[in-house]
Amino acid sequence: MIKRNIDKLALVRISVVVSYDQKANKLNFSDLKIERLYTEDEVSKIVDEKCGELERKIEKIRSIIGSI
Repeated sequence: MIKRNIDKLALVRISVVVSYDQKANKLNFSDLKIERLYTEDEVSKIVDEKCGELERKIEKIRSIIGSI
């Protein structure tokens, strides 16, 4: 999980495809997916940061255009 940059306390969804091999009498696991889930607070924080960054860029562009 550390290689995927996922914290130990983070919410994750793990999904896997399982098939049964009757000859070998065992379960075969494939197509493992680990998805990081975000809380509403985390999403709000990320959105606020991105919006703030974009607003600063817009203001910078406006000041450049205004000086022309």
